[in-house]
Amino acid sequence: MIKNSKLIFMVYTLGCFVAAGVCLIVNIAVNQQITWAAYPLLSVAFVWALFLPLLAKKHKIILLLSALTFLSLPYLLLLSRITPVTD
Repeated sequence: MIKNSKLIFMVYTLGCFVAAGVCLIVNIAVNQQITWAAYPLLSVAFVWALFLPLLAKKHKIILLLSALTFLSLPYLLLLSRITPVTD
């Protein structure tokens, strides 16, 4: 039998993949290319990686804050790269 933490991880991952997939499919169906779907795809990946430490057995808060610290800068860097900003 699957333990609770593995079941939660599988359901959480499946939910993230479904949300990202729906955004991607709708964007491609409407615009025939990936335009606005890059934002939710990047955000879903960030949130998925951010909340993984909550499934740890010990030091959940420390791991969550560490993940937030180490993932925020790459997230913001990638977000600034995909955002079309001039001057």
